[in-house]
Amino acid sequence: MIRIKKILVTTDLSPASYSALEYASWLEKKEKASVTLLYCVDNLPTVAYHTVDLTFDKFREEILTTERERMKVFSDPLKKMFSKAFKVVVIEGNAAQTIVEYAKNNGTDIIVMS
Repeated sequence: MIRIKKILVTTDLSPASYSALEYASWLEKKEKASVTLLYCVDNLPTVAYHTVDLTFDKFREEILTTERERMKVFSDPLKKMFSKAFKVVVIEGNAAQTIVEYAKNNGTDIIVMS
């Protein structure tokens, strides 16, 4: 039997992702595994965003800051679902590619998504 030590559970911050979180919670307890909750913000279009006060980099950082805040609001109530603390990651990129790369680079044993 394969031992699961690292679980990556993805979310789009929607209510539909709760089924994946419930399964990840069950699996975390059963396997005594660590959990990472990952939210991938889609790549922002690379058009020229530049005004007197707003450069593309500033615009991008404002979007990422807002999404990190949304993830915090989403993830804080989930703490009671898991038997130990879980890692929260907000990352930018193409969701499919970025999730697989993250899993590979961090030694993930299983990806749970809905």
